[in-house]
Amino acid sequence: MRRITLLFLWLPFLAVLSAGCSEKSLEEQRQELEEKKAEYQSRITALSDKDTKEALAQLADIMFWIREGDLERQVPPEEVQYHTSPYSILEDYQNTKDMAEQLAAGVLLTNDVRYRPQEAKLTLPFAYPFDLEVNWKQVVLADGTELPVVEQDPFTDQSDLIPAALWSASYQRFTTQVRKHVNLPIGQVPPPPPPIARARGEMTLTVPETLPEARFSASDVGDHREVSEWRITLEEVEGHRVRLLFKVPEEVTIDDAQGLLDQVEVEASDSTGRFLSRSNTGKGPVGHTDQIIDMLEQLIDAAESGELKDKEAMEQRMQAQQKATLDDADRQLYVEVAFRGTVEQVRVFLPGFAGEETLSVPLDLTPVQFSVPNNQAEPQSFGVRARVYDHTASDWELDQPLEADPSSLDELIKVEFKKGVNPGVSDPIADKLYFHFPEQMSNRLVSDFDRFDHVEELVFLDKDGEPVYRFDPEDREGPVRFTVNRIEYHPDRFERPPVRARGKLDVLLLPDIDVRWVPVSDLPDGYEMHGKQVLFGPAVADNHIPALVLARDAQGRYLKKIAELRHASDEVWPRHAYHFYDEPAGFLFIEKGPGSHASYSFDIPLQD
Repeated sequence: MRRITLLFLWLPFLAVLSAGCSEKSLEEQRQELEEKKAEYQSRITALSDKDTKEALAQLADIMFWIREGDLERQVPPEEVQYHTSPYSILEDYQNTKDMAEQLAAGVLLTNDVRYRPQEAKLTLPFAYPFDLEVNWKQVVLADGTELPVVEQDPFTDQSDLIPAALWSASYQRFTTQVRKHVNLPIGQVPPPPPPIARARGEMTLTVPETLPEARFSASDVGDHREVSEWRITLEEVEGHRVRLLFKVPEEVTIDDAQGLLDQVEVEASDSTGRFLSRSNTGKGPVGHTDQIIDMLEQLIDAAESGELKDKEAMEQRMQAQQKATLDDADRQLYVEVAFRGTVEQVRVFLPGFAGEETLSVPLDLTPVQFSVPNNQAEPQSFGVRARVYDHTASDWELDQPLEADPSSLDELIKVEFKKGVNPGVSDPIADKLYFHFPEQMSNRLVSDFDRFDHVEELVFLDKDGEPVYRFDPEDREGPVRFTVNRIEYHPDRFERPPVRARGKLDVLLLPDIDVRWVPVSDLPDGYEMHGKQVLFGPAVADNHIPALVLARDAQGRYLKKIAELRHASDEVWPRHAYHFYDEPAGFLFIEKGPGSHASYSFDIPLQD
């Protein structure tokens, strides 16, 4: 039996489960699901044919996994979370083909010959929102050795594939294997493998001719949009959850419809206009839970009676059931998405619905390093040029405070309580109080590690307001510790249960951040351009260079930085080189200025 083929025939079909609704509570539905799952597993385990048993067991696992996802989508998010739309990159380019060509122009192969000589990573200038595939033909090492390229399988031991370059598509990374591992005498270190010197292959990008989309507001429930002959209806918006229906045109086959549906992306924004993160997505034909249960039961019945020994008959049965279900649903498919926040606006992107082409780009790459060898006195160009932009740099020019008001810290800093694991376990996890500094531009210059410097005062109080424990930073074995941006404590180690925490933290602020624009024609002393894309700074101590150097092109767009490299040796002060994807017309220098310290006071309950 072709188990993989059968699984993929059923994968889109099993999503019908998610179309059912119930008046039962969520817990009752989960309990019922567990009982039904146990019943199916028992019947499948009793089958005599091994291949049939394995295939049906995998089908049942997928079915119940999808159904569990359906139940999870009903649960509101605990907190709002945002993300950046992958399609926002399209705003930078004339069309999808221009975007694909700019990505191809900015591709780099990077490695670290000092610490990881056996690895090399493909570095893209930005995340491509459509399908991208790389097929490598050959890898050549620095000593001239030519290696075949093998797809890395994380579930298979490939240590015997020597010599070879293992390519991980998920991590976009090569790992070379040139010699077998041998146990050496204590103290003896094997010589480092020669690094990759060249990699040849081809990159193929799927390029939609256009990117059709449909837009709805949360109040448009019941309305529809016609896009590329598809009818898209906003069926439901329930707080964090969105459900859409897609009417399949008559001339589109089931397989083609499912393939297009797999490419559909639904995004949502809340009242702030920011895009919400997705937590769970379900797609498939519209139907009811009973239908898929009946079909799975029919399949198990057929297996028990011996009818599934004919592979072709089994495939025909499943294909017929797929078609019947889609016809029963009036050729409607659904997409349901749960977001991490309350939905106000919905955007539906439909890549592939208006046609697409492929762009094939030959690759012949020599690795570059983002770390500088000691003997390299001046920067070397990375050899790529592409229009790639930084979408956050312009925030520095907004008319806004760059740092928080020290007199308002008590109100601005938020505290998050997280309960640990019960003290009865062998390895208890402490309760935690996280301190979140407000969103400020200064956060781009100060890490959490530096922002909250130390605890000035901290006392835990019982229900009567009496002290239970006073924090002593010198007590390394005590029940409380402060680290980075949180207080961790073990309440079971106190004499009495604590109910409140009161104290003060020392907070680092940057009240004198300086932002200044410098054109290329008027660079400060010691700065010079190397070629058209590299700014080379003066030889000074690291604490005398700007905290950030951003670049803007002649059109006023901020350019994405490839890397900032530190050129240093024992003889001279270090110099910093700033490499950009395109030609700058000028730079924004951002200086931290001297820091100051302020006290943040808190008095909070120790509970969720």
